[in-house]
Amino acid sequence: MGDNTLSSRWAALGLFIAGDSAGRMAGQSIGVMLPLITKELAITPLGAGWLGAAPWIGNLFFSIPFGWWLSRYSYRRLMALYLFTAAGLVALQGGAATFAILLGAKIMESVTSVVRVPVRALLLHRWFPKKELTWANGISMGLAELASGLTVATAPFLFILLGGWRNTFYLFSLAIMLVGILWVALVKEGGPLLSPTTAVPERAPIAAVVRYKHLWVMGACRFGSQFQWSAFTIFFPTYLLNTYQVPLTTSGFVVSLLYVGVVVAFLTCGFLLDKVGRTRPMIWIPGFAVPILSLAMLFTSWIPLLAFLSFMSGFTRISTPIIHTMPFQLPEIKPREIAVASGLVMTMQTVGGIAGPLVAGVLYQTWGSLHLALALCFLSPLLIGFGGLILPEMGPKASERVSLEL
Repeated sequence: MGDNTLSSRWAALGLFIAGDSAGRMAGQSIGVMLPLITKELAITPLGAGWLGAAPWIGNLFFSIPFGWWLSRYSYRRLMALYLFTAAGLVALQGGAATFAILLGAKIMESVTSVVRVPVRALLLHRWFPKKELTWANGISMGLAELASGLTVATAPFLFILLGGWRNTFYLFSLAIMLVGILWVALVKEGGPLLSPTTAVPERAPIAAVVRYKHLWVMGACRFGSQFQWSAFTIFFPTYLLNTYQVPLTTSGFVVSLLYVGVVVAFLTCGFLLDKVGRTRPMIWIPGFAVPILSLAMLFTSWIPLLAFLSFMSGFTRISTPIIHTMPFQLPEIKPREIAVASGLVMTMQTVGGIAGPLVAGVLYQTWGSLHLALALCFLSPLLIGFGGLILPEMGPKASERVSLEL
């Protein structure tokens, strides 16, 4: 592979990560800004749950159809369209005079964000060979989570510095716009096809959701993970404030360490998978650990312990890039089927992202106890543990065994 190709593929991936990260900022910071927003706009706990769920609603309804429909178009143009549209919608959120406008703008932004799913699938398939997909996925997801963690950690200081949550949203909008300009200026279409698939008869891409049954198990794993994650990131700062009087600047730091753990996990995932050689234990072991770590966080206000538990809870998400890479490794899968398969996994992840804060908000409003509501929601990652025991082995050792048999 020539130096030009090498720099081109990492430049394309790097700008995709920048765009993906910038597009997440308004959604990821909602948890630490929620007390301020709910007070200004008089939002109920259920309404707060809807705000937490809104960034996922577009994925719920459009991941699969968009994956099928948009996979035929240029990933360069799709990403540019997303970035410029998202910039306008985030600015609209900053100027929202009512809860309805804020929620509507967030839902519309979530619809545009679905574009990132086929863009990621097409870009990775075009530029990276199969043996590097877990590395590329881990790096892209890890750096995006790093940006999310920095957003959560700095958002409380930003709205103090900028004079409120509205100006913070305007800053996020400007950042998305700048990345969009860089994407259009620097990313070129094309590139070598480095993840070729076995030649098989053409079939409808949507058939992948029926043909590959294990996609549903992958999706269930991502549902369980995202259900707990979204409930935690939306309501845990409020829980610490109301229960232990921990200020938002401190709780923002604690939650940001969740993202730091995720970043470390994602960036080391490819290396660890090469060493372990098996995907299954790297899914089920962390899956059973997440509920234990997250439940423990409900019973302490000691910041050093909360920081440690938050980091470790983030690190146990090491299965995420592995699961998101599995659709690429399914036998005889075609490029457009990968986009649809990724869309299915993302859709089920999205259902978890929506259901987590909604269920937490409903239980909180019904029972009057955020502690009990979060404790129940924190059990959902058990699905990752059980899913890891069901999924087929797709690690390097399994590939070596198949090669020897052939």
